[in-house]
Amino acid sequence: AANTIGLGATREFVGRNPLDEASRDRFCFMEMNYDEKLERHLSANIDWTNKVIRARKAALDLDLRHIISPRASIKGAVLIEAGFSESKVFDMVVWKGLGIDDRNAIMKRAGLDL
Repeated sequence: AANTIGLGATREFVGRNPLDEASRDRFCFMEMNYDEKLERHLSANIDWTNKVIRARKAALDLDLRHIISPRASIKGAVLIEAGFSESKVFDMVVWKGLGIDDRNAIMKRAGLDL
């Protein structure tokens, strides 16, 4: 499994090297999305994880080039347990430098009120 299809770096995965076409021809390509059931199981906070998943879906619906992975669910649950507010944790593990307009668009689309 890989984050790209062997064509090299993308904006999200800049460290990827392209494969030559003879090598690419040896592979079958299949898109695999995140396993949300497993993500909910691995996170210690289902409510938090559901918000992260909604934000991810909203970002995809809005065609934003921003990764919101299960790491946000898992790490975020730990940070909330440590006493950080959900708003602060969103800054730390979900937004990560995303512009305010894109944040607001995701929150509106996902029905989030932070």
